[in-house]
Amino acid sequence: MKMNKKELAILKEAEARGMQVDWPALERKFNFGISGIVTHPVDVGIFGETAKKVTALAEADDFSCELDSIIVFPIISEPSIYKRHDFIKHKHSQKSVFVGLNIDFFKWNAAPAREKKFLVKNLFREAITGIRDNALSEVGKLTLLLYIELV
Repeated sequence: MKMNKKELAILKEAEARGMQVDWPALERKFNFGISGIVTHPVDVGIFGETAKKVTALAEADDFSCELDSIIVFPIISEPSIYKRHDFIKHKHSQKSVFVGLNIDFFKWNAAPAREKKFLVKNLFREAITGIRDNALSEVGKLTLLLYIELV
């Protein structure tokens, strides 16, 4: 991912203030990431761990596709506090797709660890299959779905 001097300076400043920056991600052919949209007490750690494993499989396989990245936004929020509809946005200039999908807040908080893993993988599958074919080919989708199954 090419970044200009201003963008790099912003990342360096953020890192200096304590934010973790995944510098190798800037050099990868493909990144699968997450950014949660959640309300307290939702922990999205399992999403990040799973996304890292998918990215590692893609990197080990030298995977590349039409996109540089897919960012999934799991939306898990208490409905009286925040509501957001599912969304898919293709950022052509960044060769990225942003996918936001809801998981029921109460179901998530009541779920045991095994069920949460299932919910995460199901959300990732839904995110991949929801991307338009002109943004991500069938081969790219099938490969990413395989990585999700393997983690």
